[in-house]
Amino acid sequence: MFQQLLESNVTRTPRVGSSALSTVAHAALVAAASTSPTSSASTDLPALQLDPEITVGIPPVDFTRAASSATDFGVRSTDRDPSHGIERGVDDAVVLGAEQVDRAVLLVPGTPMPAFPEAPRAAGLSGAVLMEFVVDTLGRVEPGTIRLLQSDHEQFSAAVRSVMSRLRFLPAEVRGRRVRQLVRLPFRFEVHS
Repeated sequence: MFQQLLESNVTRTPRVGSSALSTVAHAALVAAASTSPTSSASTDLPALQLDPEITVGIPPVDFTRAASSATDFGVRSTDRDPSHGIERGVDDAVVLGAEQVDRAVLLVPGTPMPAFPEAPRAAGLSGAVLMEFVVDTLGRVEPGTIRLLQSDHEQFSAAVRSVMSRLRFLPAEVRGRRVRQLVRLPFRFEVHS
């Protein structure tokens, strides 16, 4: 009995007269509102007055002076490498964070990853290890900077430590120059059914 909604098969015949009447009524209201100088909406608002002191436009540009200098970007003019004519700007000993570089380090495809330890895999354990280290200008992990920040299992930590020296990255860059970057890299170990 109620296999279909009651309104499913209802057909309506279009009524031309009511549509035309609605269109004419709306057009009349819009015309009356837009031409009426004393409408209630316009009398409630103060008249708009422009301040004659405000100038509109672009200020004149002085093409006789430099638009910027090295000091605008934190680089002293004495920071030029005389052998290459390159602005250093960043000391080679400085380690930068990902937010301070133009291009952050990227893991090179094909870099060896840690193997899932057999005992946690057999036990069905999943987990993660979070490591912190510095990637040098050649894209290698600096050995003295490696720190374990978090680990869910000691065998996961050991697996990650075993590949740290073999990780390869595209080094970070600032203004086209390779720089050292501090990296926090998570390693996930997941058991898939």
